[in-house]
Amino acid sequence: MRIFPIFLACSMVLSGTPVMAQEEFGSGVEEIQQDNTNGAEEFLADFSMEDSEFTAEDETESFQSGEEFQDHEDFQNGEESISEGIRYIKGRPLTEEEKEEQLAPIKELTPLDPGIQVDSDLESVYSAYGERAASYPETYDARQLGVVTAAKNQHPFGTCWAFGQASLLETSLLSQGKGEYDLSEEHLSYFFSHRENDPLGNTTGDQNIVNGDYHEIGGNDYLASIFLSGWSGMTTEDDVPFPTDETHTKDLTQPVGSDKAYHAAAYLKNAYFSGYSVNRMKRMITQNQSVSVMFYMGTSYYNADTGGYSDLTTRSGKRINHIVTIVGWDDNYSKDNFLSKSKVTADGAWIAKNSWGSDWGDEGYFYLSYQDPNISNLVAAEASAVEDQQYKNNYFYDGSSAVTTVQITTGESVAAIYIAEAGKGKQESLGEINVTSFTDNSSYAIQIYTGVTDSQNPESGKAAYAQPYEFTQSIAGVQTIEIPEVTLFPGEKYAIVIRNNGSKTIKFGVEASAQYNNADGSTWFESQADIQEGQTFYKEAGDQGAWHDTKEENWSARIKAHTRTLDTYGTIKQPSFQVKAEQDSNTVSWKKVSHAAGYNIYRRPGKGGKWSKIASVSGSVLKYKDMKITPAQSYRYTVRAWYKAGGKTYLSSYTTGEVIKAVPAKQTITSVKKESKGIRIRWKAQKNCDGYRIYRKIKGGTYQSIKVISQGTAATYLDKTAKKGVSYYYAVRAYVKEPYGRSYSGYKSSSAVKR
Repeated sequence: MRIFPIFLACSMVLSGTPVMAQEEFGSGVEEIQQDNTNGAEEFLADFSMEDSEFTAEDETESFQSGEEFQDHEDFQNGEESISEGIRYIKGRPLTEEEKEEQLAPIKELTPLDPGIQVDSDLESVYSAYGERAASYPETYDARQLGVVTAAKNQHPFGTCWAFGQASLLETSLLSQGKGEYDLSEEHLSYFFSHRENDPLGNTTGDQNIVNGDYHEIGGNDYLASIFLSGWSGMTTEDDVPFPTDETHTKDLTQPVGSDKAYHAAAYLKNAYFSGYSVNRMKRMITQNQSVSVMFYMGTSYYNADTGGYSDLTTRSGKRINHIVTIVGWDDNYSKDNFLSKSKVTADGAWIAKNSWGSDWGDEGYFYLSYQDPNISNLVAAEASAVEDQQYKNNYFYDGSSAVTTVQITTGESVAAIYIAEAGKGKQESLGEINVTSFTDNSSYAIQIYTGVTDSQNPESGKAAYAQPYEFTQSIAGVQTIEIPEVTLFPGEKYAIVIRNNGSKTIKFGVEASAQYNNADGSTWFESQADIQEGQTFYKEAGDQGAWHDTKEENWSARIKAHTRTLDTYGTIKQPSFQVKAEQDSNTVSWKKVSHAAGYNIYRRPGKGGKWSKIASVSGSVLKYKDMKITPAQSYRYTVRAWYKAGGKTYLSSYTTGEVIKAVPAKQTITSVKKESKGIRIRWKAQKNCDGYRIYRKIKGGTYQSIKVISQGTAATYLDKTAKKGVSYYYAVRAYVKEPYGRSYSGYKSSSAVKR
C-alpha cells in the first residue's frame, strides 16, 4: 500500500502574538508530521536583515530616519515631478497631513509568510487556459465595463481577505448581467471561524478554530475559496451587516445566528489559483475581470502623491501583509510615479482596488508595479447566483479549510461514496462534481457508480458511463466540473471515482487536521478534520491496484457532488415472493428488488383480520422463517420492499399471498392392536387437518406408505394387509393442503405389533 505524504500550509509568524489580519493564514509547504518552529525562526531571520525596512516596527517609523525622510521629501518637493508621466491622484502633491492619512492604514499591516504556492505553468500561460497566445491592449480597466463594485472600507478590522473574496464574486455576478450585489464580508469571516454542519449532515465534526478575534486573525483567498466551495455563503450585506459604525471606528460585533450559516445569495462556482507573471495576470483579468493578490505593502515604498507602489528590495523569498483586488492594468503608467528608492526600471502598473474606503488613494485605488517581486497567490473566481444554481444539493465530507494536498501520480485514483438522501424520497440527478487541485493542467478520467454494494469499494456498483468522462482542469484551484447527468435513486449509495488521466503528478486537495502555531509554540488557528471510515478512498495505478480507505491516513479527498432533486419519487417494485410451510415454520422467500434497502414481512389470518408486520430485514436478506405460528392454522403473507431517504422510509406496493396452512403438529399414535381382520391403529385427530397418511415397516426396514385418508376428522385405520406372524411398526402423519401440494407433520413410531 502506498503511503501518501500530506502537505499543508503551516503557520509562520513574526512574533509571539498571532499574525493579524490585516491578513491571512501564512504557510510554507511542509509534511504534516513536521514541526514548523524552525521554519518560523528561519522566516523571522529573513525579516531581521540589515535593511531597516524589513520589520513591521521599522515600517511604522520609516520616515523618522534622516536619509529615508530626505528621499521622500525631495520627491514631494518636486525634484522628480518634472517627468511628464507623473499622475497626482489629487492633481497636485499632497499636504503632510494628507500624506499621513494615506500612510496610516499601511502602518497597521503585519508581515506574513506567503504560504503554499501552486504548480503554475507560467511558461505556457495560454496553454493553461486552452487558448493561443493573444496580444493585450496597452490599458485595460474592468471598471469601464461596469463590472466592479465600489471600494469598501474594512476598518476597524483586519479582514482584507474577506473583502478581496467578496469583490471577486461581486464582479463575477455583474459580468454575468446579474446586477450589483453587495455581499457580506462579515458573513464569510464569521462563519469561516464558526462553521456549522452542512445541510446534509456530513461534516458534523469539522471545524476551523481561531484562537482569538476572528476579525484580526484573518484568512486568505485560497482558504476562503475552499471554505466557500461548501456553500456557506455568501449572503448580502443587508442580511449580515459589517459590524461597525459610519466612522468605521467602533467594534459592534455580535454573534451571527447559526441559521444564517448556509443562507446565501451567491455560491462560489470556480476559483482559479496561480503564481505570478504579467501574462498570467493579464489573462486572468481578461477572463474574470478581477484578481485578488497577496503582496507586501510598506510606508517606505508608497508614493502617497501618485498612489504608486513597488518594493523591489532584494531578499530571499516573498513577504506578504495584505490582499487587494487587481481590476486592470496600464502599460504606460510611468515608472516615475514610483519612489526612486523603489528602483522601478520600466513603465507599467496594475490597477489595484483596496479595502480602505474611497477616501484612500485614488478613490480607493492605487497602482502596483508589474515588477513588484512580492505579488503572489493570485485568485480569480466565478460566482453563481443562488436562483441560477441548477444543482442545489451539495454533498461533501471536507468541511474544514486547511490547505492540504496529496500527490496523485498517473493512473492513481481517488473516490468518494455518498448516500442519495437530499431528495427526501425523490430521485436526484447528479450533474456536477467539484474538486480542488494545486496543479495546472490536471487531467481527470471520471466515472460514476450507482448502487454501490460494498462500502469499501467505490467500484462495486454499476458504471454510469460506457467510457470515463474526461476533463482537464487547466488552471489550479477549486473547479466545478459539469458531467453527463446520472439519475440517483433515493437512499442508494453512489460513488465518484477520479483517475489521474495522464498528468505526471497532481497536487490534489484533501482535508486533514492542521495546527498553526506562533513562534512560541502556542496555537492561533486549528483546522479539525473529522475523518470517518467509508467516505473517501484512493487506489494505486494498474490492474493490481486496490482501494484503501483514506481514514487510514487521516485525510479526506476534496470531492463534492452537486445534484438536483427531481419531481418523481423513487418507486421500487413490489417483491415477488412465495411461502412454504415447513416443520415448525412458514418460510417466506422473495427475489431481490433493485434499490431496496430492506424488506418488511407481514402476516394476517387466512380469512379476514388485519396485517401485522412480523419482521423487517436488510436488503441482503431474501428469506424469513415465521416460527410464531399455530400448527395447521391458516395464514396469508406479503412482503414489501423499502428504502430510506431524508429520514423517512418509503415502501413498495404489495400483493396478498395465497392461504398457507401451517404444518400440523407431530402426529403420535395412541394405540396399535391386533384384531381378527388385521392390525388396528388409533391416533388423536388434529383440528384443521385435511387428512392423514399411514406408514408401515418391519424391523430393519424403511417406512412405506400404505394408506392416505382424506378426512381430517379420521382417527383410526385397520391394516388388513398385514401378514400373520410378522411384527410391524406404524407411523401416522397428518397433512394440510397447500396451493403447491400437501404439507405433512412429523411423526413418532409405534411399538412393534405382531399379527
